[in-house]
Amino acid sequence: MLNIADRPVLTSRRLILRTPRKEDAGTIAALANDWEVAGRLTRLPHPYTLEDAVFFLEEIVPHELVWIIERAGSRDMLGVAGLTPDQAAQTVELGYWLGRAFWGHGFATEAAGLVLDYAFGVAAAAVVTAGCFTDNHRSLRVLHKLGFAIKGESLRFCMAKQRELPHYDLALPRAALS
Repeated sequence: MLNIADRPVLTSRRLILRTPRKEDAGTIAALANDWEVAGRLTRLPHPYTLEDAVFFLEEIVPHELVWIIERAGSRDMLGVAGLTPDQAAQTVELGYWLGRAFWGHGFATEAAGLVLDYAFGVAAAAVVTAGCFTDNHRSLRVLHKLGFAIKGESLRFCMAKQRELPHYDLALPRAALS
């Protein structure tokens, strides 16, 4: 389904999604080392250090389909988006985050839309899953705009808060796009 080695550049009018590089570590750490960002995600520790960014680049990026989100004109890094395969369920999970300065401008919806187009197109996914903590109203709004529907609730561990939190589990089947 996903070919990690063939990570294409994805583009829209305002965004470029490209392969992460070693030189991105400092900017990733600066954007992710924000309690308001880390506290809304499952896999970001807080504080988020340069060592955490290097770990992400060396250990996560080679095994998941991850892109750096850049603004097309300035090439400023805004955040990260990607797809994590779930072999057992034969699905992929959409994930994304933006630095707080970039919230509220439609970048998350636009970037996630590009990744969804890839997932349903080239990757031929039948279902894409996603999720957010129940108090993350911004992310829930993004996912609803993209067509995701809540399929249930669960508890997910938040590394930054070091505890399980209520989480919405969402899905978007390819058939819903027709």
